[in-house]
Amino acid sequence: MKFKKTSGITPIIVILVSFVLFVSFLAIIWNANRLLKSKVESYLGKNFSIESISARWGKIEISNLKVKDLFGREVGRTELVTLKADFFDLLRKRYTISEVRIINPFFLIETDDEGKPIFPSIIKDQKKEGERDTRKERTERTPLLVKKAQILNGSIDYVDKGLKGQPQTIKLRNLDLEVKNISYPFGESFILFNLRADIPGPTSKGRMTGKGKMNMLRKDTESTLALKNLDVKILEPYYRKARSDLEIEKGLIDIDLSINISSGMINAPCKVVIRDLKLAESSNLKRRLISESLKATLSLLKNEKGEIVFDFVIGGKIDDPHFNLREEIIRGIITSLGKKIGALLPNFPRKGIF
Repeated sequence: MKFKKTSGITPIIVILVSFVLFVSFLAIIWNANRLLKSKVESYLGKNFSIESISARWGKIEISNLKVKDLFGREVGRTELVTLKADFFDLLRKRYTISEVRIINPFFLIETDDEGKPIFPSIIKDQKKEGERDTRKERTERTPLLVKKAQILNGSIDYVDKGLKGQPQTIKLRNLDLEVKNISYPFGESFILFNLRADIPGPTSKGRMTGKGKMNMLRKDTESTLALKNLDVKILEPYYRKARSDLEIEKGLIDIDLSINISSGMINAPCKVVIRDLKLAESSNLKRRLISESLKATLSLLKNEKGEIVFDFVIGGKIDDPHFNLREEIIRGIITSLGKKIGALLPNFPRKGIF
């Protein structure tokens, strides 16, 4: 099983859409060829397993679909997949899936050492040397349209191996995603998506919501993303990477992003609100002095609600190997904080601190 990279800023959407396409193709294969369960599993390869497949006219159900990686770890599973299809469209030489519902799935998404998400290829190559896999070629050649797909009560473990030391795991729970207008092969049309998920942290549970549209071929995107009540400790490996001397004991953060990507360029106005921020105590004299100065200055930055608010714009080229949206947000927060502190305290050594 080969691994592929995706370098866009919305790898979760790309991976979940790919999974929707996968189960749709699986249903088409089963219905068109009346394959037995063992035959389907043989087609998919030894890393896939299915408990059962049942079909009625216009509806297919797949139970307990699981996938493992090359090391035998379970990287994906779903309790139930239901598909409603218009098989009369086969007469017009196209496949139309009116609805896909994926119930209680789990996905393990990992990054490589550079922080780029990777995920396994979906269906193994069945074609032997010198042979033509007409079934696979026919599936790839025939257009597929998924009108609506829903992921209900999903879970994602996002493991970032791009950090030095211990990999960082961010968990998404109670994930609900609705995607409309998925066409394959990818063309000029946009998919529409709407998602929400919980992000549990050490002291609080954050909520992520997003909606917008994306062109899967060009990765052009118009979307909004909001993170509310996110535990600052979840981001600790990232802000410590930018500022190793910045130690935070607790805090909550809200992030609102308007993401626009066109021709490979991103423009993303970002608003950040920090609440209940408390810096950690330090036994180091230099750090303690810095911490005390920061505490006093941060109190001056708070508005009448006790919040610290930043506004900045993220820009760049998404194919730039050095561009990372998450790190750009952290850098924007730290840079904005440094500018505000410097404005309040003109003699504050911004270069040495921020």
